[in-house]
Amino acid sequence: MLAWDSGEDSWEEVSTPEDPSWSYLVVDGTRLVLASGSDETGVRPDHVYDTSTGAWSILPQDPLKPSFDRALISTSHGLVLTAKSIRPDGGPADPALVHAAVLPPGGDAWRTLPVMDQLGGRWTWTGQRLVDPTLGGADGGQVNNYGRVIPFGGRLDPATGDWSPLPDAPSEGSGGWSVDALDGPSIAAGGWLYDDDSNSSWTLLPRPHGAPADPGPSVWADDVLVVYGGADWDPPDAHGQLGPENVWSTSAWAYRVL
Repeated sequence: MLAWDSGEDSWEEVSTPEDPSWSYLVVDGTRLVLASGSDETGVRPDHVYDTSTGAWSILPQDPLKPSFDRALISTSHGLVLTAKSIRPDGGPADPALVHAAVLPPGGDAWRTLPVMDQLGGRWTWTGQRLVDPTLGGADGGQVNNYGRVIPFGGRLDPATGDWSPLPDAPSEGSGGWSVDALDGPSIAAGGWLYDDDSNSSWTLLPRPHGAPADPGPSVWADDVLVVYGGADWDPPDAHGQLGPENVWSTSAWAYRVL
């Protein structure tokens, strides 16, 4: 982990409190949270790095431990943790419904939210709510059928704890260009653009002329979606080789939301 001092225009290495594997960084105001992604190999605390003092501390222990698929998201209502339960025997809950808790700004105790009726957990904060735009769902199959299809995605209001399924969600696999960019009220996922501000609407994202089937890294710049590169996974030639000139793209595209 490296920190850049803008005043000195210099870098320094920041030591982490423990092995950061299975962890990820979350920006929360002027601090960074080194969050554990799973308790499957043992319960570990989440550490907080104060960028103004350079000191590490430990985040208050959450009420969802032990759990896996842990996701921490910074919101205006505080840090929101979503996770799925690990049973006392060490196995995952089935169905692995998403649990959630909120740590208010400056608080030292978590508030547990109601269990959500969804199986996903890939969130973005839109300014109003948390949204997981993953389409589709699962019924558990023939062996352990749930008796219903549980959606992968959904929406959560951390202020009230209210959960709701994605409104008027299109069918999985019915989308356009499969760009993936989650940031703010506009979301690109599953070949669709989801606008959380505009009556929670969905718009098919067209594939630009000459663009590869598999889009590359994507990012939102205000209301412009920028996509760089991508790949066409064409069938191999007679010798089983893929020609790089026919596979990789270094072009870029911009899509403006009107």
